[in-house]
Amino acid sequence: MEDGVVYERYGIPVININSLIYALIEGKFPIVIAKRGGFFVKIDSKALRSERIRKNLSLGLLAEMVGVSRKTIYEYERGSMDATVETAHKLENLLDTKLTQPINIFAWKIEDVESLENESIENELKEIVCELLSELGFGVIPTFRTPFDVVAKTPEAKIVILTGVGYPRERGIRKRIKVVKSISQIIRKYAVFVLEGKRVSPNIDGVPILKTSELKRMEEPEELLNTIIKRQIIN
Repeated sequence: MEDGVVYERYGIPVININSLIYALIEGKFPIVIAKRGGFFVKIDSKALRSERIRKNLSLGLLAEMVGVSRKTIYEYERGSMDATVETAHKLENLLDTKLTQPINIFAWKIEDVESLENESIENELKEIVCELLSELGFGVIPTFRTPFDVVAKTPEAKIVILTGVGYPRERGIRKRIKVVKSISQIIRKYAVFVLEGKRVSPNIDGVPILKTSELKRMEEPEELLNTIIKRQIIN
């Protein structure tokens, strides 16, 4: 697997560890997606149409210059078709503008195999956690359809925390915790889960556990970091 490339398998995005680190820490998402038929990129449909019109090029003429059909250019401008890497390169050279868009792997739309229980409640808890982390001074990046729910990081990414959100009796929560722990160990970053419930253990499978009430009492990023470090060693 190459750096900067998303590999689509059964509708699920797959990337290598370097690409994950770039996305989490530097906010640099892959540009290329590999799927059946080759390597493709996503085209900025509005920029393409704007530049084509500004340069007074018809759909047919631009298609002829690039070597594709008129319908293909039309679909690019509708945002309903990805372009091959070669075609995107030709378009950018001809129009003298950047057209490729990064692929936000954390916002990837995956068809649900089954409905998620208590989704609205979980989203509300996620919003609360994001707000509390932001008030602490963290930059927050919400993620979707990933084992963790939020990436929290201080300026210049000196502290990066993979943050999960949920409930102690939530189905699959233990598995999520184990997966996030593995990811955090691989990329050498911190992991924490914020769980809401009457009885919440301070540590599950080596991952520190917090409640929102504890986050509310904190005033500095270092307070959260110190708590995470202390609870990592609780058996």
